[in-house]
Amino acid sequence: MLAHEGYDDSQIAERLKTTAAAVRQHRYRLRRDIKRAEKAGRVWLPRQLRSESEEAL
Repeated sequence: MLAHEGYDDSQIAERLKTTAAAVRQHRYRLRRDIKRAEKAGRVWLPRQLRSESEEAL
């Protein structure tokens, strides 16, 4: 939610008392897991939330 609200990784890390690298890793894993779930048909993402590279597929 913090990233969606416009906070960058270092600001999020400061608020959560962790490192920016940990925040980046969590965000990466979240995007990866959502992409896998969509591909498997477990979730549906509106077109606006898909990346341009996925639109070409």
